[in-house]
Amino acid sequence: MDSIFATLPSALPYIHGGRLKALAITSHKRSQFAPELPTALEAGFEGLVVVNWYGLLAPRGIAPGISNRISSAVTEVVGRKNVKDQLAASGLEVSSASADEFQKFLRSEVERWSRVIKASGMRAE
Repeated sequence: MDSIFATLPSALPYIHGGRLKALAITSHKRSQFAPELPTALEAGFEGLVVVNWYGLLAPRGIAPGISNRISSAVTEVVGRKNVKDQLAASGLEVSSASADEFQKFLRSEVERWSRVIKASGMRAE
């Protein structure tokens, strides 16, 4: 039996088209785009939470005024109905965070995946 771990946006057309049978999603909660799919946690896979996310990063030392302008512009654009609809059609859920919140999130992701890499024994060669 073939299997794959894929992002929901890339798999959704195949799931809805009946060409791919999805077993679970790896987010903390069920997706609004496929609410029939249990989470991996609900399916009994303890600790299996992996989410795909996108964010904007700027060089260290960027002026706060510039950072705030970029953040405000992005928040305004992704808040537009046509943009939300376009992203939703692709299976993407939009959320936003302040620069401080995103920095905390990034730190937690680095810590989490550093532990996973260390536990796996992987090495860069």
